[in-house]
Amino acid sequence: MDFRKENIVTADDDTCGWLLENGNYSSWVQNDNGLLWIQGKAGAGKSTLMKYIYEKIQTPTIDASVLKLSFFFHARGIELQRTPLGMLKSLLLQLYKGDSTSRTSIRKKFDKNSEDGMVEVKWDWTEKMLEELFSNLVSQISRSRKVTVFVDALDEAGEEVANGLVTYLANLYEKVQRNNGTVKICFSSRHYPILPEKVAENQKVVVEHENARGIQSFIQQEFEQNLQEDGLIKSKKLSLKLEGAITAKANGVFQWVCLVLPIIFKADREAKSLDSIEKILDGLPKDLNDIYKYILRDLISQEQQAGVLKLFRWVCFAARPLSVEEIQHAMAVVDSLPPLQVYNLKKIGRSTRLNSSHRL
Repeated sequence: MDFRKENIVTADDDTCGWLLENGNYSSWVQNDNGLLWIQGKAGAGKSTLMKYIYEKIQTPTIDASVLKLSFFFHARGIELQRTPLGMLKSLLLQLYKGDSTSRTSIRKKFDKNSEDGMVEVKWDWTEKMLEELFSNLVSQISRSRKVTVFVDALDEAGEEVANGLVTYLANLYEKVQRNNGTVKICFSSRHYPILPEKVAENQKVVVEHENARGIQSFIQQEFEQNLQEDGLIKSKKLSLKLEGAITAKANGVFQWVCLVLPIIFKADREAKSLDSIEKILDGLPKDLNDIYKYILRDLISQEQQAGVLKLFRWVCFAARPLSVEEIQHAMAVVDSLPPLQVYNLKKIGRSTRLNSSHRL
């Protein structure tokens, strides 16, 4: 269940260190109790920031009573990686492994429900049962142990589900407070759901409002590693001007920067003039979706289109996320698939996902 977290880029203090100076975050991290909502636009770097927070707080401590639980939603993953049921099962498994009191309670609950179930019918947990069990256990153990809960990317479970999850986490926090326990909860999502009565402004961090310094630091690192040593930008010390222009146009969206920098580096390798590079930057769309469209429409050559289409088919229609090695094998398969048309998409559905995966 750690697949998503382990595959998020690990950030350093240069790109995420601004968070340590944020008042709302400082208040949350310094107190035993707290609720913190990491908000941001798509591509702003929320998950990278959540991993950064998680690893910062994972620093070894002599306080053995601290219990840290985490779940990172993964929209492209299997059902347990992208649903509240999977989240609750993962968090409860971590409780089971990390707390002896919880282990006993979970085992008793499972045994009782298994015995009460129908004969010859395999019993399984329901989402409602797990919600109640997790809430009760955290409320109980938080009176003797400090508990910290991280949940990343609620929006990857869907907007309606995200609303319910925020309400659940906020209610869990309030329940622990009423029972005189200690719990810290940190979760991230896009700017929905809007629940002002549950999460106050001093319990939020809006990523794209604060990460300009981190973006500029990232651009500087990439410039240092990728610009031509004898190129126009480096040789004439024009990089600072270009760094500022890219940072400003990114408007807090890290992913936009990651997509745009290779375009700038290609122009630098081709020894284009600074005016030409600035015109290229000025002509790039600001919106993240539009920059993807621009790359697909204008930057992929005719010779590359067949391979790109094949790659997209494997990524979109595989029954599960594929590893890089599996994609490499898939791309090596010689097939005779017909041209992909809109009307085909409506017909193939789930069967295409299964057939694609079986060809691996």
